[in-house]
Amino acid sequence: MTKISAQVIISQYYEGNATNKWIELSNLGNSPVTPQNTTLKLRLWSQSGSAGPISFTGTISTFTINVSIPAQSSILLGNTSNGSEIPYLNSSSAHQINNSVINFNGNDGLALLDGNDNVIDRFGTGINATNVSYQRNLNVSTPNPNFQINEWTVLSLNAVQTAFNTSAAYLGVHQVICPAPDQPGNLQLTQPLTNTIQGTFNPSNNADEYLVVRTTQAQLNALPQNGVQYSIGQFIGNGTVVYQGPNTFFSSIVQPSTNYYFSIFSLRNNSCIGGPTYQTLSPLTGSILSLPNCQAPLFQPNNLTFSSVGSSQMQLNFHKSVDADAYLVVRYNNTTIYLPTDGVTYKRGHQIGSATVAYFGTDTTFLDWGLDGNTPYLLSHLFRSFK
Repeated sequence: MTKISAQVIISQYYEGNATNKWIELSNLGNSPVTPQNTTLKLRLWSQSGSAGPISFTGTISTFTINVSIPAQSSILLGNTSNGSEIPYLNSSSAHQINNSVINFNGNDGLALLDGNDNVIDRFGTGINATNVSYQRNLNVSTPNPNFQINEWTVLSLNAVQTAFNTSAAYLGVHQVICPAPDQPGNLQLTQPLTNTIQGTFNPSNNADEYLVVRTTQAQLNALPQNGVQYSIGQFIGNGTVVYQGPNTFFSSIVQPSTNYYFSIFSLRNNSCIGGPTYQTLSPLTGSILSLPNCQAPLFQPNNLTFSSVGSSQMQLNFHKSVDADAYLVVRYNNTTIYLPTDGVTYKRGHQIGSATVAYFGTDTTFLDWGLDGNTPYLLSHLFRSFK
C-alpha cells in the first residue's frame, strides 16, 4: 500500500430500495489523491439474490477511480439509475458513475484496491447490508483490508435521507476528527517598535493556524488542551496567549530589558470535528531580549550654520552628536523655550507649546520652509538629540 493510497477509506455504504446505491470514498490525508499520483479501484463480489451474509466470492466486477479526491474531502460513486430516494442527491450527483459495481445487493462484498489489485479497504464480511446504510466511525484514520464491524455505525435509510449537510450521515460528507498537524519551523524574532515584538516562521504544510504563547520564564509549564479555543490574554500555565493565526505575529505590551520566551503550537480546526487539535510535541520555541529604555544622549549636535537663506526658506547644517540616533529641531520666534516630551514621536509641523517642529530625522542637513519674511527665528537652543 502506498502512502497516498493509505489516505483513502470507504467511508459510507448505502444500499437503498431498488437501484438506489451509493458508495462514499474519503481522503483523510492532507494532500489530494489523483489518478496521476495513485491508482485506486473498487471491486464487487456479486452473489445471487440479497439474502445471507456477505462473502467475497461470486462474480467479480471492477472499475478504476478516475476522479481526484481533494485533501480532507469525499467523493460519491453512483449509478445512472439512482433516483430521488435521497432528496439531496440524484444520479448526476455522483463524481463517477459505474453501473456494474455500484449495483450491489445486501450480500455482495465490496473492497477498495490499489493498482496492483491489493485490497486496501474492505466492507461487509459476515453481515447482511440490505436496505441499510453503514457509516465509517469518525475515529477511523486508516483503511483496513479486514472488515471490522466495530469501525462502522449502522444507519437507517431515513437517517441518511433526512441528514443535514453538517452531519457525517449526509452522503458526500465525512467529517474526520481533527488530527494534530506538523509543527512549523525557523522562528525569527525582532523588535521593530519599542513596545512590540514581531515573530515570523515557516508554516507547516498541514496546519490551519498557530497558537503563540509568551512567557518570561525559560520553560512553559503547561500545554494547550485539544478542543479548547483560547482567547488573547488567556493564561496557559505560566504563559499568556498572545496570538492565533497565520505565520506572522505581533506581541505588544513589552517591558524593557526583559527576556521573552515564545512557544508556537500548530493546530487543526477546519474540515474536521473535535478541534482545535494542537500539536504539543516539540513546539517551535524562541526567545528575545527586549530593548532597554532609551537614555538621553550625552552629547548634543553643534556648529549650527545657515545657508541659502530666502524670504520663506533656509537650509540648516550642523555637526552630528557622537551618541544620538536622530535629531529634533524646533523653531520659535520668542524667547520662551519649550522642551519635547519623552516617548512622543514628533513630525514636522507639530507644536511644542508655541514652537513648531521644523525637522525630525537622522540627517544633519535639512531645508526649512514656510517661513515668514523679515521675521527673526531662534533655533540654536532647541536642538534636541535622542536615543
